Amino acid sequence: MFQVLRQRVKAVIAPGDAARFWLAQGFLVASTIIGVYLAASVGFDKAIQFEVLREERALYYLLASLRDELEDNSERIVAVAREAGRRGDLSRVAMEGRLQTFVWDAMRESAQTFQVPARVLTGTRRFHARIRLLVEDLARTRISRALFLRRVQEEVGLVRGQVLPAVDAELERLRRRLGPLVAVSP
Repeated sequence: MFQVLRQRVKAVIAPGDAARFWLAQGFLVASTIIGVYLAASVGFDKAIQFEVLREERALYYLLASLRDELEDNSERIVAVAREAGRRGDLSRVAMEGRLQTFVWDAMRESAQTFQVPARVLTGTRRFHARIRLLVEDLARTRISRALFLRRVQEEVGLVRGQVLPAVDAELERLRRRLGPLVAVSP
């Protein structure tokens, strides 16, 4: 079988052209290998870029949701604290003073949680813990209503002055990086 193939190749190619034929075949194989390697390398780089963008987009929406939850909670707890100064039933304050933590709780299962800046995670965690303690202290009458209101306002001031600006800065950084991949306003 190989003799038949060799005779046919010799019939097509002149005796001096055999070396050129095999050299051309070698270049063809080498260029195919190099082309496949380069295409795979570029494809791998694009896949990594895509994955990074996908993770940053998920982080953007996670932060936007956390920001909304913090804003809602800060408004809500201030309203509850103001109302606590006027009403007599502290058990209702304890129930109404519970923070909404759906996003915060969902972050426990999110891969993007530890991509959130530490000052945001720490500030949010401290806010939740301190408000929970203040509500418990008021419900058990360990602190006065006036002190409760003042401390709630201090905690909300910290969130609005430190945590929310940090979230906004990170959202803006991600918005600039991701461009049209995210909505203009969270």
